[in-house]
Amino acid sequence: MKLSMWMIVNRLHNFDLELHIRENVPVNLKSARRVYATNCVHVYQSGKDSICRSGDDYIVIKDIDAQEAVEIVQSVFDYYDDWDFSVREAARKMDFQKIIDKSWHIFHNPIVLMDANWNVLAISNRYGEDELDAEWKHLCRYGSSSLDIFTYLKNDPLNNYDTEGAHYYRMNNPHMSNCISSTIMYRYALCGRINVLEHDRELNRGDIQIVDYLVDAICDAMGVLSRQRDEGVNYFSVYQNLLSGQEVDEEKLKHQMEYMDWVDGRDSYYVFVASPSLTLESPEAALLLKNQMGRLMPQCELAAVDNNVVVIISTRDLDDRILDTMQKLNKNGDFLIGQSLKFFDIRLCRHYYNQARFAIRCARSAHSTSADNRKIVNFYDYAIEFIIRNSDEEEAILACHPDIINLWHMDKEHHMDRLKTFSVYLNNERSLLNAAQELYVHRNTLVYRINKIFEILTCDLDDVYTRDYMKLSIRILDMYASE
Repeated sequence: MKLSMWMIVNRLHNFDLELHIRENVPVNLKSARRVYATNCVHVYQSGKDSICRSGDDYIVIKDIDAQEAVEIVQSVFDYYDDWDFSVREAARKMDFQKIIDKSWHIFHNPIVLMDANWNVLAISNRYGEDELDAEWKHLCRYGSSSLDIFTYLKNDPLNNYDTEGAHYYRMNNPHMSNCISSTIMYRYALCGRINVLEHDRELNRGDIQIVDYLVDAICDAMGVLSRQRDEGVNYFSVYQNLLSGQEVDEEKLKHQMEYMDWVDGRDSYYVFVASPSLTLESPEAALLLKNQMGRLMPQCELAAVDNNVVVIISTRDLDDRILDTMQKLNKNGDFLIGQSLKFFDIRLCRHYYNQARFAIRCARSAHSTSADNRKIVNFYDYAIEFIIRNSDEEEAILACHPDIINLWHMDKEHHMDRLKTFSVYLNNERSLLNAAQELYVHRNTLVYRINKIFEILTCDLDDVYTRDYMKLSIRILDMYASE
């Protein structure tokens, strides 16, 4: 295991040290030597002190012989090697508590490991729930992060909470400790998080480097083995799992929706998909865009699926600023961005992800120019083609025109037949006279009914495509959804 000068310092904290180390010193040291060697710590005598040097960076260990010093520094390398072996062995066995217990001797600070849903997997048991801050008490008592910490991090304009790599957070809040926090990613999908809280000693650059190393040691275990276990354990975000077509625990979903202030029955949503161009198709490009979106659009839930960036946002949060942000982040047209229809059940987001992807495929087949690539492609414009091509009943129903779906639900709830009235009206090319004759009602009666329907509609009936889309949607509902 390679170390940095800061990582060595953290194991020598009981000695009298004088530090001359840059903040961004690299992790590249293999061992300690009495003579100079590439990528090794050179230990030599300087008066009564010993110097541990790597390039321009050096540590002065006061009042110690160089021979003793080199043995001590080499023991630091040996200690980290043993720790690395035990952590990776525990990761293979999914023994997360052992990882946290072993790592306390590295950080000498409280540590908590969580899944992507902010639920505690393992936590330092050396500290009681009342020994730290309010957030620690919440973690110990309820086994998950509080809404306060989630909101604080997600809405911090400088946050990196959803990006790869360990970052130091100065919380400026008496109820939250400063900490190092890092996401744990598997194939660019979030599957966990690790936090080291600043309590017993001040955290430094070496701790950040160790957290990065620790994440690398356990990310594959959390990503791969969780999907292979018979118990069905899964550490990925509930939204990631929903988008992948998997069932999720209702309590976990409800908990995550509370973090986002989303409420069943109240909120509606859109799915946006940013898909890299064929010449740019790489996970790294998608991850970079996801990180940028996470910083600038904290009201969204983000995921990485099939090299695409997926954005789920509630209708009440979607405004021109959000749309403008997505387009500006795609200023070079490296991505095509597709938008789904509006929907009300977050559990169905996979279907609306498919809608946004279909819109992208249609736009690509139309040989869009780079200028067009910066625009958001709306599934609405390709819905007819999607319905005609799709043999899946549920997909076809969910792709129906939103106004028609709304009328259909209202008719079922109130035992009315407005959809039938509207269908006859459309099929008679909006002729009130002909529609009234077909329905065997007086023209004035039909005018009243149609005006009531118009109050519900959100679309432009003068658009030919919209009328065709509505007619097809009515046929689909008649075929698949009639009682």
